[in-house]
Amino acid sequence: MKTLEQLEAELAALPAPLDTPGDWTPHQRQDHEERRRMLTACVHLARNATSTLAEVAPVLADLTTWHDLLERWRALLCEELLTFKMYDRNPALRARKQAVELSLRQIDRGLDFRGEAFSVRLPLDDLMERDGAADPSGTLTTTVAAAWKGSLKTVEPRLRELQRRCDEAAALLAGALMDDDARAKHEAEAKKRLDIARAAPQRKTRGDGSTYDRYPDGRVVEVTS
Repeated sequence: MKTLEQLEAELAALPAPLDTPGDWTPHQRQDHEERRRMLTACVHLARNATSTLAEVAPVLADLTTWHDLLERWRALLCEELLTFKMYDRNPALRARKQAVELSLRQIDRGLDFRGEAFSVRLPLDDLMERDGAADPSGTLTTTVAAAWKGSLKTVEPRLRELQRRCDEAAALLAGALMDDDARAKHEAEAKKRLDIARAAPQRKTRGDGSTYDRYPDGRVVEVTS
């Protein structure tokens, strides 16, 4: 595995097309140009992939931490919710139960702060403050404005997309930084898989419902009759 710096240095060391030795054969010039094109493409891919990872990976890590906090807070709130009776005449307990339910709604799908106002702190505020994720003096309304990073409903799709981008960039970077031996092995394995796929038969179905396999060389093998 090479580094981006090594790739860039190798590309820079190659002579430009007009600076190649005059005694090179056409075959040598062709090999040189193919090498130059390959290195140029690898450097371009590696730079783009590195830039993507530098941009996306920190956001993914931060949002993953936030998602873990949401799950932890949700588990604690659900545990508390189970302690309440379905009907309770105690006003304080009823208010606490409602506050827990509102906190769970905020975690699961978010509350509409444009149409609702919360003048008191909710249990979620206390949990966020305890874990250093909120202003100790705020209520849920101000917490959302200052520190809220999204409910599970919005965070989980974002996490999947960020992870997809990271995985894709990492795969592109690994491919671009392969050394010559690894690249040759990878290309040979890819060719082998392609040859196997090309040699595989196509399953066909006749009008009478019978099926058969047709091979690329024209052979037909009955499957059902």
